[in-house]
Amino acid sequence: MIALRRAAQGDEAEIARVNVEAWRQAYAALVPPAMARAVTLARRRPMWQALIGRHETTHPTWVAVDAAAGVVGFATGSPAGSPVEGFQGELHMLFVAPGFQRRDVGRRLFHAMADGLVAAGAGSAVATVLEAPSAVGFCQALGGVALGDADLDIAGVAVHQTLFAWPDLANLPTQPDLDP
Repeated sequence: MIALRRAAQGDEAEIARVNVEAWRQAYAALVPPAMARAVTLARRRPMWQALIGRHETTHPTWVAVDAAAGVVGFATGSPAGSPVEGFQGELHMLFVAPGFQRRDVGRRLFHAMADGLVAAGAGSAVATVLEAPSAVGFCQALGGVALGDADLDIAGVAVHQTLFAWPDLANLPTQPDLDP
């Protein structure tokens, strides 16, 4: 059984592992090779140590924990500072380890993050995702509305991204069969 809880100090290395594995699976083929090589445990661990240790109130993180495998997914967001007028919160990242995808983990993490944002006063949120079919499909399955898209220049390579919005986090659809 996979349990959800707020991330705590001591989870950083496992979150970084999931971050790197799932990011590479979803995005490595879409970005320049140098960027794909730059997504490493050595770079992600310090980032997660800062987020979990010093920024947990501004960037709360939820983890999915399997009794045998440890952390198998995470979601992080912020209840304030949305880059889009009229939306309060932002989903920064949601990743599920490759061996645990399509098991309802991502949807459950998204709902936990949404509930946390609502409790913190953010009734709506946005997320920008690179144009990977699994990421786009996941956002759409959870009621995300595409507000726009653009090409992001990464080391001279145009990488397509889409901005999704959830105008009402308190009323999200549930579709457990569409999990990244």
